[in-house]
Amino acid sequence: MRVLTELEMNEFNKTYDFLNYYIGTAAYKAKKIQEIKFDGSSANSEIIKFVSGFKNLHRAEELDITFKAHHTELQKINLMFNETTAIHKKAVMKRLIKYCFNNRVQPHRLRMRGWKNYQIIKDETPVIVEYGTAA
Repeated sequence: MRVLTELEMNEFNKTYDFLNYYIGTAAYKAKKIQEIKFDGSSANSEIIKFVSGFKNLHRAEELDITFKAHHTELQKINLMFNETTAIHKKAVMKRLIKYCFNNRVQPHRLRMRGWKNYQIIKDETPVIVEYGTAA
């Protein structure tokens, strides 16, 4: 994986903050990602895929977290985003960036609201991350 530019890193930071706030705060109420509503609409498919990727995760070595069998994917994400130390944030950011690069997902797609209308938070123009070949 290549070194990210400052603008690209800012995109990932915004996405981290969005996931931390919206997914983290909603996870204690919902059992499935499909139950979470963003401004009255269901989560978009990219957020659902990202969250569903945690279903079979049993341990996050870099975070020193072991999940219990009864934890749902939302609870796992909530536990991962719950800690706000710099070391913890860096480890979760690394996982987020790796997910986006491996799946060629633009980070702003993980912070959209709504299912059909795909409005980006704060009506900003996102920075498009280039997913070329690894250097």
